[in-house]
Amino acid sequence: KWRRGMIVDECFSSYMTFRQEYPTCPAHALTGKAKTVFDAESLADMRSYALNEGIEPERFNYNHDPDDLDVSNKFSPSPWGDLIVWERKKNRRQYIVSGDPGMGIPNTGDPSAMIVLDVTDGDLREVASFNAIITADKFAEMCYWLGHIYGGPLIGIENNERGGYAANLWLTANLKYPRVYRHFETFDRKSQVKPGFVTSAKNKASLVSALQQAIRDHEILFRNPEIIDQLESYIQKEDGTLGGPPGTNDDLVSAALIALNLASKIHQFAPITLPPPKGSFEYYARKHARLTGNKFFT
Repeated sequence: KWRRGMIVDECFSSYMTFRQEYPTCPAHALTGKAKTVFDAESLADMRSYALNEGIEPERFNYNHDPDDLDVSNKFSPSPWGDLIVWERKKNRRQYIVSGDPGMGIPNTGDPSAMIVLDVTDGDLREVASFNAIITADKFAEMCYWLGHIYGGPLIGIENNERGGYAANLWLTANLKYPRVYRHFETFDRKSQVKPGFVTSAKNKASLVSALQQAIRDHEILFRNPEIIDQLESYIQKEDGTLGGPPGTNDDLVSAALIALNLASKIHQFAPITLPPPKGSFEYYARKHARLTGNKFFT
């Protein structure tokens, strides 16, 4: 009751003014001299909807072991795991994986972010996400194994800085994942050789505008409270740039921008069925079936 009265009587009915004057976290206080980018009421609706779904997410640790090629050993349940899963893979659903990798240097405050989005029939909703400090090669391998789990989705990792370059190189040259995003030139109808998603001053405004509309029109659902927190504090700074306030991270917002863009580009990348990883149980079972002439059922 006090809050509603203060918003009307002291803050000119402005929710954003109230949040700046009576912040509940440092990020809210730091937005006072700049403008928040994404609609606060729509994000509040998103937070309430995700909470009312009543889905208890699963958490997993990624087990990095290049010698173990069994996908079932790659993720282990943990109450403190950095990979948060709201929905496991479902049949006849289409997914994309987007990421913003850092260098993975401890004590730098530069985490890597990843989002798995269900994009079936334009029904855009987060089914898994990750946000933690991890090296670029491990990040690429985690995305690779998630690709196997979610049925070979299109993977788009930002390729702006050293971490992104290393992750994309690892994903394509070392792991040979077959469905990696490459920019498609509509003029000559060719894909660029360089893998990954490049965010620049030229396309960032359009990316942000598209996500603004999707959030305002309730066309996309993020369930991770940390993603919604970063969206709420994403601002236009005094120098005109877009990003999180000083001392905060916006890696999940970057992954969200890429995820929405990938959702509109999946028609340019044909769906695939990934073969079982070499060395896995299914790999040897299929090999045995071929040698013996028996049928193998998955």
